[in-house]
Amino acid sequence: MKSIEKIIVVLIVCSVIFGAMPVSGYAKEKKVSNLPGPDTYAPGEVIVKLKSGSSDAEISKIISKYNAKTAKKILKDNKKRDKLAEKSLKKFGIERIYILEVSESSDINKLVNKLNNNPDVEYAEPNYIVHIDTNPNDTFFSNLWGLHNTGQTGGTVDADIDAPEAWEIQTGSSDVVIAVIDSGVDYLHPDLERNIWTNPGETPDDGLDNDNNGYTDDVHGYDFVSDDGAPLDGYGHGTHVAGTIGAVGNNDLGIVGVNWNVAIMPIRFLGNTGSGTTTDGISSIIYAIDNGADILSNSWGGGSYSSGMKDTISAANDAGILFVAAAGNADSNNDNNPHYPSSYYVPNVVAVAATDNNDGKPSFSNYGLKSVDLGAPGAIIYSTVPTEGGSLSDPSGYKNLSGTSMATPHVAGVAGLIKAQFPQYSSDEIKARLLESVDNIPSLNGITVTGGRLNAKNSLIIAPLSVLFYDDMETAGGWTHSGSGDNWESGTPLSGPGSAKSGTNVWATKLNGDYAINNMDARLTSPSIDLSIVSSANLTFYHHYDMESTTDGSIGYDGGILEASGDGGSSWTRITPVGGYPTDISTRYNNPLGGGSAYSHYSGAGWHYAVFDMSNYVGSSDAKIQFRFATDSSVNDYPGWYIDDVTVLGELIEPNIAPVALDDSYNVNEDTALAPAIGVLDNDTDADNDVLSAVLVAVPSNGALTLISDGSFTYIPAANFNGADNFTYKAKDSKNAESSPATVTITVNPVNDIPVALDDSYSVNEDTSLDVPAAGVLSNDTDADNDALSAELVAVPSNGTLTLNSNGSFTYTPVASFNGADSFTYKANDGMEDSNIAIVTILVNAINNVPVAVDDSYNVNEDTHLEVSAATGVLDNDTDADNDALSAVL
Repeated sequence: MKSIEKIIVVLIVCSVIFGAMPVSGYAKEKKVSNLPGPDTYAPGEVIVKLKSGSSDAEISKIISKYNAKTAKKILKDNKKRDKLAEKSLKKFGIERIYILEVSESSDINKLVNKLNNNPDVEYAEPNYIVHIDTNPNDTFFSNLWGLHNTGQTGGTVDADIDAPEAWEIQTGSSDVVIAVIDSGVDYLHPDLERNIWTNPGETPDDGLDNDNNGYTDDVHGYDFVSDDGAPLDGYGHGTHVAGTIGAVGNNDLGIVGVNWNVAIMPIRFLGNTGSGTTTDGISSIIYAIDNGADILSNSWGGGSYSSGMKDTISAANDAGILFVAAAGNADSNNDNNPHYPSSYYVPNVVAVAATDNNDGKPSFSNYGLKSVDLGAPGAIIYSTVPTEGGSLSDPSGYKNLSGTSMATPHVAGVAGLIKAQFPQYSSDEIKARLLESVDNIPSLNGITVTGGRLNAKNSLIIAPLSVLFYDDMETAGGWTHSGSGDNWESGTPLSGPGSAKSGTNVWATKLNGDYAINNMDARLTSPSIDLSIVSSANLTFYHHYDMESTTDGSIGYDGGILEASGDGGSSWTRITPVGGYPTDISTRYNNPLGGGSAYSHYSGAGWHYAVFDMSNYVGSSDAKIQFRFATDSSVNDYPGWYIDDVTVLGELIEPNIAPVALDDSYNVNEDTALAPAIGVLDNDTDADNDVLSAVLVAVPSNGALTLISDGSFTYIPAANFNGADNFTYKAKDSKNAESSPATVTITVNPVNDIPVALDDSYSVNEDTSLDVPAAGVLSNDTDADNDALSAELVAVPSNGTLTLNSNGSFTYTPVASFNGADSFTYKANDGMEDSNIAIVTILVNAINNVPVAVDDSYNVNEDTHLEVSAATGVLDNDTDADNDALSAVL
């Protein structure tokens, strides 16, 4: 059962010494018995969660019984809520949480106590006031040393998150949604505007809830302070956080965020004075769950435990959403003094301390070996702010601030890079990469879970760790116990640690703190754990131990060891702690197990975190672990051994994923070779980032192809072919996995072919006309495109007259009596271009012409002899067209 004791929630935006104090995945939850004073919660408001199975009628009874004004459900009716969000919110009973409004003069402390005694109420708590603890540092530094430290601010070279190295692998994706739950975001800032999330189903400023998600005009997130769809930043803190996460990269403006591309979802629940309520914080997380956020950035915190807040964060965890929170700025140990929300023990919570430009821990940053996960740059961080209107505004639009609030968005941003690189990852897998990839630094060693500072590049290249087994021990969980004197039992510890590490229940040798059984050999055995799909594995757990011990190895005493089996429990061997974690082993124990290394055998104050190597058991589909506790023959009254929160993490042997080949298309002109600069593999993908090669499947039908393995190719279309041709190929990765066939379509654009005109020859008799019908001179001419041809005269004949028609027909009349060869020239035209010049030769055949005799007359004197010479004879005036020699015939 959840505790009804509450603590004040003070949400401190950890900037410029504001520190939302993150909760580690291993943080211990503490509650106090005294309710807060009246100045720490909203007057006239109480958070009430009804028990499971209750109806709306019960809240009506409560309104009546306690003279309340109204009761409003925190969870809005959202008709577009997806099944996962619905399941997660219902699993943690968020739909049963109400904000009860009573008179502002009501004694909230008394009312909460009464409500917690009501049998229909699961818990009741004040609506705690949360606020930003501001102390801005306005010192201006333009260098983003946290992303890339060259010593430019006097710090240590490479004391940074290796952002440029990470950007060679991944610069972010607009498909990744990071919700900034804060004082709002200046989503009109020129360095942020392009990376602001937009609700695709909402129409701006029409006063309607277009997408039926329960919120009106929530185009760029929601403002729970003003209850409207304009979450603009009236303080400046949220805008600074947003800039570190995702100021637009490579845009020749201002700064660059960890993500060059991302979708930042602004959610405002802290007002212009830096304060807000727990209910608005809960509503903010619900909004992020409902609207597809992958990561929540929470640079606020401090104060008290809220069951309602923890339930909502747990719902986010169930929905696969990472919750990154600042560790706080009080230079305090969160192991002893929890800082919320970062100290809620929920698996998706990542708690963040701050580091400076020398990889030191700034004096303000909180810490905790069990409660703060890692560090990130948080001292003098330059980022975006509004130009006006808020306490942290600056006319330039940029400002330096310090605090774990500034460290948190570095981690949220890198989580975004991981999600972009590995979109299939769960929040557990993203968190594992963040924690496993840190740079170990002395300033955080021994005071944080990892002992290291965030490293973006490492987070993208380390082998992934997955949660293979997890049990918070709240139920028996399939564990079995056996052996001589066995008294292992599950439940709430009544002695020893006094409470569970998280939640309520543990497994213990005896819950009442007295395991007094002589010669005990009792074993607590886990359910089966599948290690067949990993290459390495670690076991982690928390334990509290207080038992009879000795420094004399020859004397029997009590103790526990840890064993593992790879064959379902048929055989067992002892496993040892991973280096760097406390071993809590100092001597031997020999009775009744016959000696060997004891795991724990003396008093260890508080809960201890342990990590054991299980890599020797990888490959087994039926591995088990066993906590084995033994006593000697003389047992004194000691509390014993308590176990909580057992986890097995493994490095997955990820199956090779076949590449994906996408269809391609190219264009080339007819009768032209195609050798494109971008080959067929350019748009193909491989989830494993393997090098791809191209494998030909089918050749083209209308051309010749040469395909090279790197995806380049040469295609030569068949002569005069135009239209669509194609070939198919597969992409093959370095592990020989092949994609499905992809089709490469090549469009061969038609190009006009010049017609070809051939010479022609004809003959005709002398003095006779030649008539040639269509197609005439065109009859032997060709056009590859089969275009219609027309004849165009170039040069006329020398010895005759010509009429040339466009259809190729013509009439030729030789000059009178001409015979011999004559010619003319022409070109064929296809409507666009002329052919070559062709010669048409006409042979005029000679025909004999009849000579023409012309009458003659002479004069002679009477009785005189007339004698006429040949030169003036009768033939003198006769003619012959053929110029033949003539003779006179009487």
